[in-house]
Amino acid sequence: MKSNAVIIALAYPDTFVRVSEEFVCKIFPIFGVGTKEYLKAGHAALVLVKKDNGEAFYFDFGRYVTPFGKGRVRGFETDRELKIPVTGRFDAFEKLSNVEDFLLFLEAHPEKTHGKGKLIASVSDGIHFETALRFIKEIQGLGSIPYGGFIKAGSNCSRFVTDSILTSTTVPKVKSGLKRIKMFTPSPLGNVALGSIEKKIFHVENGIIQPYNKLTFFDNLNNFFDKNHPDWPPKEKLLSPPVLGAQYLDGIGAGAWFSLNSEDSLHNLFRIRRFDDNHQLDFDGVFAVNNVNFSAEKEFQFIYDSHCLFCHVKQNEQIYRFDFVRNYEEQLLINSTQKVRSA
Repeated sequence: MKSNAVIIALAYPDTFVRVSEEFVCKIFPIFGVGTKEYLKAGHAALVLVKKDNGEAFYFDFGRYVTPFGKGRVRGFETDRELKIPVTGRFDAFEKLSNVEDFLLFLEAHPEKTHGKGKLIASVSDGIHFETALRFIKEIQGLGSIPYGGFIKAGSNCSRFVTDSILTSTTVPKVKSGLKRIKMFTPSPLGNVALGSIEKKIFHVENGIIQPYNKLTFFDNLNNFFDKNHPDWPPKEKLLSPPVLGAQYLDGIGAGAWFSLNSEDSLHNLFRIRRFDDNHQLDFDGVFAVNNVNFSAEKEFQFIYDSHCLFCHVKQNEQIYRFDFVRNYEEQLLINSTQKVRSA
């Protein structure tokens, strides 16, 4: 297995998370770790960058538009706001030479990553691209799975990043280090510290990049014993729909509004739009349904799992799947071209 990619390991150590339903998390406050509701566990994510063309892919795992107690893998196909507009550049030694471009973009867009506060990152060299992508897609293909740091059949953001690097690294030292932290449970900062061969760690805050010189172990301890709450009291979600007929699917990390419409010009296809918690449109696509019996004129309900790649809708006790075909703007262009040809 030859290295043909790198993974940028990302950590947002200032991020508070809602405590999961695992038993071990219930006893943490007894030992002074976090509170009954929140833990400053941080958020972890990764960017997979191909060496041959610099193409970059962002992925993370979290409770985003998922049932209670579940999480899923996000990426560009399922969540279109995660497109990375930065192309990787590699020097003669196959080292990523513009990592700063990635870090500045990501730190400037917390609404995409859901990471709060400073960004700590490192580059994990020696990654086999196909192996990494295959593993990530396998987990993503499972849909909503149990969320937790200790559940064997589940995952969380840190475990997802750890397992992605472990599966695809060609560097024995990196593999042994990450296996060691998996004996308890991985942390975002642990992934950054142990995923890098050169131990070059970046600290990004307010658009400024500097070396990260702290010991990750002590930084983790300080975070775990933090008794504060995030944005307390929590921000109210907008309860009114962004457009007429839109339906809400909740999630601890983020929820989303979905609307479905039929249009004569779509020729048996359907327009589905997704809006974030703040009513911002983040996707507008055309979808094909797997059963012609569905009618947009009758009552229906969006259900999990639903995102930009496919949606599930329940109508008359039957579940219909809608698969993405193309962007709505692209469909309008096709319709316009067809009108010109027929004129």
